[in-house]
Amino acid sequence: MSILPIVLASSSPARTQQLKQLNIPFSIDPPQIDESAQLNETAAKLVLRLAAEKTQAIAMRHPNKLIIGGDQVELIGKTILGKPHHVENARKQLALCSGKITHFFTGLALLNTHTQKVQTKLVITRVYFKTLSTQEIEAYIQRDQPLHCAGSIKIESQGLLLIDQIYSNDPFAILGLPLTALNQMFQAEGINLLTDFT
Repeated sequence: MSILPIVLASSSPARTQQLKQLNIPFSIDPPQIDESAQLNETAAKLVLRLAAEKTQAIAMRHPNKLIIGGDQVELIGKTILGKPHHVENARKQLALCSGKITHFFTGLALLNTHTQKVQTKLVITRVYFKTLSTQEIEAYIQRDQPLHCAGSIKIESQGLLLIDQIYSNDPFAILGLPLTALNQMFQAEGINLLTDFT
């Protein structure tokens, strides 16, 4: 059986680095989609929809391939926190999370453009934030510049210094790409990541 080429539909350096951990060949094609939430859309529905839409957005350019899409937001109470884009928004997001328990919702999609089959998975990660001083928040934003990260935290870098505890059934999900779930999706496609790539 020939293995379909793999494409990562993402502009995220973190997701790219994560996928490289699997030591498999892949290309990158960042999608251009509107990531705004729809009216009354829950965090779960939002990330699953966007993960799938990212794969569909580039599907026409990649016939007979496996396309990976992902999306992530942070939920605190009933408030959905996405990418801050600006420093002031990052300050507000981190101040809101200080000393609180929040949940990161990570959506994953794998589209087979040969069969048009799409698999989706939601992974929720519970995060306990330390109580953060204004000085710590400012120092962190200056160090990491997390303006394109959900909830203003780059957990793969200095963001780990803001955290007391993390709980998830997929330890990679908090970084943006749930690799355990992705491996299961590849298995459903008949691909063994350990033996099919040499």
